[in-house]
Formats: sequence, structure tokens, C-alpha cells
Amino acid sequence: MKIAMIIDAWDPIVWGWQVHVRNICEKLIKNHNCEIDLFVRALKWEDSKIYNKDEILLDWKFRIIRCGRPKDFFNFLERILSIFSITFKIIKENKKQKYDLIHAHVYLWAVSWKLASIFLSIPIILTCHWTQVLDKWKKSLEYFIEKLILTKIKYNTLITVGS
Repeated sequence: MKIAMIIDAWDPIVWGWQVHVRNICEKLIKNHNCEIDLFVRALKWEDSKIYNKDEILLDWKFRIIRCGRPKDFFNFLERILSIFSITFKIIKENKKQKYDLIHAHVYLWAVSWKLASIFLSIPIILTCHWTQVLDKWKKSLEYFIEKLILTKIKYNTLITVGS
């Protein structure tokens, strides 16, 4: 099985959701012989180090594909705009070898991944690692956007740790 996995960032940041994704990838490769392409944003980190090179790990079965020009992780506009570079890269890579599944770990861009899954006829799993807005139930624009993305769009599977 060939899987396109999407996460907001990889190195140099190591947070719980990245450990979760790394563990999922390792188990899928080891126990189920999957091949995984992990699509992430290219980053420019605080120490001015650039993280824009692709990596191949785990006996060539795990590729980390960094998309777009290096951006500051905390720049919200750049984060939103990176949706285009990642989506186009997934479509380009899918032409080389068709993906069987998209597994997204970034719900902010879920609408784009859902459209890509429809366009490419690939099922999609969305994992929501946390949501500050919905878990607090405070009505705001962000609340309504998250509610739309997480409760009104049909995914093949939606996994969440939020209440």
C-alpha cells in the first residue's frame, strides 16, 4: 500500500503529534509493508537553518518530501499559502505512482485534501490531534470554521483525540 501522509512540519520541531506520526509510519512499514510519502512544509528555523531537503528513510520505504520555499513555521499566512505547494506536489507524485490512501494530520487544510482525494479518487483519513477552539466551545469565527471542517465534511475516517 502506498500512502500520502501530510503533517504541518517535521524537523527541527518535535512535538507529540510528530512522534505519533513517526510511530504510525514505522509500524505501517514494518508490519504491513507500506510505502509512505510524508509531505511537509519546507522550513526556515529560528537559528536561520533551512530545512528544505527531502529525505529517504527506513529502507527506502519512508520519504519525507518538503514542499515549497522555506518558510517561518509560526508565520500564519505562509502556513495557509503552503496548502498549494503541498497539494500540487501530492498530485505530481501521484502521477508517478498512485497513492492508495491520503492520511492528513493537519485539519486546517482538510478541505484541500478532501478535494484532492475526490479529484484523485483516493480515500482520505483525517487525524485531528487537538483543537483548542472546539474543545472550549467558545463561539467565534475560528469555532465555526473548525466545526465546519471537522463535523460537516465527510471523510472516509476521522480520528480525533478531542472531546
